Amino acid sequence: MGVVNVGVVAATVLAVIAGAASPVRAHHGWGAYRTEQPLYLAGRVTDVTWRDPHLEVEVDVPAGATRPADLAQRRLPELLAGVGGAETVPRATVPDDHAGRWRLELAPAGTQESRFGLRRESVRAGDDWGVVGYRSRTGDRELRPELIILPGGESVSQRSVRLPGGDGRAEPARTEPGESVAEPDTPSGTGLARVTLVGAGVLAAIAVLVVLVRRRAGRSD
Repeated sequence: MGVVNVGVVAATVLAVIAGAASPVRAHHGWGAYRTEQPLYLAGRVTDVTWRDPHLEVEVDVPAGATRPADLAQRRLPELLAGVGGAETVPRATVPDDHAGRWRLELAPAGTQESRFGLRRESVRAGDDWGVVGYRSRTGDRELRPELIILPGGESVSQRSVRLPGGDGRAEPARTEPGESVAEPDTPSGTGLARVTLVGAGVLAAIAVLVVLVRRRAGRSD
């Protein structure tokens, strides 16, 4: 194998290692969100990614957004009302930095219609949504909704379990049915996944280099 080909292979191996070392995005349950303070956002849907482990929706929230005056009196879906929604929804406030694009991390796509009643054809770019939910503990513009208000006023739940550290304070951190997630700071989380991938990349690099050395040694005999 020529010097140029060895360089190409080496570059490829390095690319594999770099990719393995990059952060792995983990999907977390309710414990990864600031469940002590519900927020309200209203904006226009700009992008929809219908997939598991979470349905992801991006919304543009305009400056000056306000909370509906009748939010506290709104009739809640039975699923949300049964896990404390009547206590959390009325406490929702509009964050000071609400203006801009937010990413909504909804319940698993595979359970949307069967469990929550959210039909795929109801999630469309260009629609105006109101949402009550909880901000990521990282401080990013990521919200985990517990309630979605669709055009026309239909309310759809996105929570069917009690919250850790907020409503249902005695309950452990919960995940929605259909979620397979790692809570922060656990061995099954992002850190271990990253180490595993880096280790696999290093082993692959060593294997390739051994093959190259053997081939070149054989040709020089």
